[in-house]
Amino acid sequence: MHITVCMKQVPETDEVRIDRATGTLVREGVPCIINPPDLNALEEALRIRERIKSGATEGATASAPVFTPVVTVVSMGPPQTEASLRDALALGADRAVLLCDRAFAGADTLATSYTLAAAIRRLWGDQGTMLIICGNKSADGDTGHVGPQLAEKLGIPHITSVRRLDLDMEGPEVAGVRAERLVDDGYEAVEAPLPLLVTVVKGINSPRLPSLKGMMRAKKAVITVWGASDLDVDAGRTGLAGSATRVVKVFEPERPKSRGEFLTGTPEEQARELLGKLREARVLL
Repeated sequence: MHITVCMKQVPETDEVRIDRATGTLVREGVPCIINPPDLNALEEALRIRERIKSGATEGATASAPVFTPVVTVVSMGPPQTEASLRDALALGADRAVLLCDRAFAGADTLATSYTLAAAIRRLWGDQGTMLIICGNKSADGDTGHVGPQLAEKLGIPHITSVRRLDLDMEGPEVAGVRAERLVDDGYEAVEAPLPLLVTVVKGINSPRLPSLKGMMRAKKAVITVWGASDLDVDAGRTGLAGSATRVVKVFEPERPKSRGEFLTGTPEEQARELLGKLREARVLL
């Protein structure tokens, strides 16, 4: 079984600044992290691998052994994205693939999902059962589009906003999943066969910390890097050229100016004046 985790490197949320002259995000000198929901996606993939490896998954028996899934993390971004991929390897991923090419720059979700789909086809082709796990949205874009768009391009079903994921076993094989997905007024219980893509919410699990052994392994690991020529993609469907949308402007909302007022007089006079102002503002009746 092959499990692919789609990961994005995003700016540290607390450090985001906007250039008021250009209306764009200032990325120079801003620390980057793995998109938080993508950490949950990786954690879920690692837990699935551990459940299958231990034989604890329902349906696994000594006479029908299961094989250990391969967890591959795929990310599209500039060369510095390699640092986040090494973090993913330190957490336990088996393999990391970086999609890096100037032709991929400026991509919206449509072009991003097209490029990711090409990479996943090259990764696995028709080999084995495939499960793709994504975070439900990114901290910088917040659209939640890439997961469903990727599933559509691969021609496989998808389940979004998953808060719980269980495997449906047929002997040693994983046939599908049972999931609980969040909706506006609660959750839905759904089932789907493999191959399948799911997007997970942050509450599905608590991501682990890397071990010293994992960090040492990640430091020495070779990260596969693919460009446009490696994926045999249509240049008109990648990056800015393949994007159906454009970010016209990024701006901070105007913050209302706070206004304070000092009350004078004796404590009794201040109390009476404060009471009057609260009634005037209809805070007190």
